[in-house]
Amino acid sequence: MTAEGTPGGSDPQAHNCAGLRRDGTPCTATVQGSQRYCWHHSPELAEQRRANASTAAKSKSKPPLIVQVQDEIRDTINQVKRGELQTNRAQVMFTGYGVLVRALEQGRRQRQVEELEVLLEDSHAEIERLKTAQGNSWGDSLRGV
Repeated sequence: MTAEGTPGGSDPQAHNCAGLRRDGTPCTATVQGSQRYCWHHSPELAEQRRANASTAAKSKSKPPLIVQVQDEIRDTINQVKRGELQTNRAQVMFTGYGVLVRALEQGRRQRQVEELEVLLEDSHAEIERLKTAQGNSWGDSLRGV
């Protein structure tokens, strides 16, 4: 919207982030109103960025349990092939592995849902913040008013 409230123009209060990239060049992200920094450079959001990075690092620190289960399944198959494990015992183990894999998949889906809920909440909060920063005309334009 233009300053007059018509579509197609640029917001006169929009400007570039005051932060610097790692290579020392200015950040080119656009920020609104009285904001000085984008999400990546805002000192107020530094703790949230650290928490997100820590969560991401923890998720990569060890092989997922599914990889361990796959290794155990391979070992069980090899033990049966070598005659070290009776087939009826192997069948019981495979049933247990199947239950475990389904439980792991359900846990993965639940984590995805929780992550999407957080992203949705953050998006709603950002929209509300922008509406407040720019006045209700921005929110009205989202609703087609």
